[in-house]
Amino acid sequence: MIIVVCFVGGMLYYSMNVLWPRQSQAFFIPEDASPLLRGGYAVIFSCGTWTAGLIVAFICSRLHHEKWQLIAFTVVQTALIGSMASVTADDKVQAIVTVVIAATTITPPQLLSFTMLSFGLEDQNDLGVAVGLAGTFRLFGGAVATAIYTAIYSNRFSEALPGRMTAAIEDAGMDVSEGLLQELIAAAATNTRAAYGAVTGATPELIDRAVVAARDAYVQGFRLVYLVAIAFGVLATIAAACTVSTDRSKKNNDRAVIMKTEVGKMDAMFQEKTAT
Repeated sequence: MIIVVCFVGGMLYYSMNVLWPRQSQAFFIPEDASPLLRGGYAVIFSCGTWTAGLIVAFICSRLHHEKWQLIAFTVVQTALIGSMASVTADDKVQAIVTVVIAATTITPPQLLSFTMLSFGLEDQNDLGVAVGLAGTFRLFGGAVATAIYTAIYSNRFSEALPGRMTAAIEDAGMDVSEGLLQELIAAAATNTRAAYGAVTGATPELIDRAVVAARDAYVQGFRLVYLVAIAFGVLATIAAACTVSTDRSKKNNDRAVIMKTEVGKMDAMFQEKTAT
């Protein structure tokens, strides 16, 4: 079951590294934004990942009860990912805060899974194979999820866009024609004012409404992605509930490895202590 947790965790972790930059660019970043601003939005998810590493190192390692930690993290991350379905282009603060907290809860289950897997082995000679297999499933889950989620939001965007553009044309006080609609749909691929301005017969009002229409279509696409992700989060929670916490008798603060260059120093320190 730990492998399942790794697989689903990879589905959320790696896919969010791909989806969030696209979502932030479609929702919140103006078309004339600097590369620095675009890069800043792209690394927001990583901020939560860095925080998660500190939490695992200094808090999770002292709490023990890894099974219940896994359950708690997967429940919270599922709720947060699901809440992203309610995010629109006007919910910038909500989106940023949710993404950071979600990243903080997505990473720990994967790191905890590696330690649980290593402590659960009867033969430590299998450690490399076991952890390597878990890492492989984590990467595989990310690849599968990225493909699934990208296909979902692309298809949903394509389905929602014609209706949104038709409404934009009507709200701009213009007659709807197949030629105008198709040109606007083609321009939505870049969703810039320059692209809409090149559409035959486009007016300033139509350009403004077309930008908003394309953004609304993206909202529908990403909303469906996050709703689908809830199902995978539930699967991860069930898998976490089927795991077993690490035997605390196997844990200690002793160093497992001593560097070769330290052997002489340690021998000298030992002899000095025995001499006194």
